[in-house]
Amino acid sequence: MQFEQITIYDENLVNIGSSDRNNVHRLGFWHKTFHLWFVYTEEDINYLIFQRRSPNVRALPNKLDASTAGHSIASDNNIIETVKRETLEEVGYSINTNELIPLGIRTINIREADFLNREYQYIYLYQFKQNLQSFKLDMTEVTSLVLVEIDKGLDFFTKNLKSISAINISKNNERTKIQLQASDFYPSIDN
Repeated sequence: MQFEQITIYDENLVNIGSSDRNNVHRLGFWHKTFHLWFVYTEEDINYLIFQRRSPNVRALPNKLDASTAGHSIASDNNIIETVKRETLEEVGYSINTNELIPLGIRTINIREADFLNREYQYIYLYQFKQNLQSFKLDMTEVTSLVLVEIDKGLDFFTKNLKSISAINISKNNERTKIQLQASDFYPSIDN
């Protein structure tokens, strides 16, 4: 299996070369990733859009994650190029990078069995103003989008509520009301 080459860094964010994706996580090399959060408003309600990861992905299949997320590969010139490339790949939408709102860089250092994930995670917001039908999901990575009301989501995560209602949007734009629990989310979403 061929793994994409990822630029690797030392603990001071100094570029030290590249390695294949498997080794990056097996050996625990520091690398850059991003999380992009789409904010969407419908009928005066503000939503955060999550992606439901495909059952076919290696890490945490079927979990809810950031709207789009990904690794900066060696051929990317900068993290903004990574955001643009991965967003187009995962949800089929070409963002206007001038409208990205940077929130900061989060450091992740997690060990799970033979997996050591050390990331400089660049976090962005993006006000999504298009129709949700503009998304074209890559089903090998994303099986649906999930809308969570921002106010209710904040209560859910900060008050340790047992569940939250949300709207699942399938690839065919079919909407279904669902109930979510903390276990439905990718663990790195601070739940």
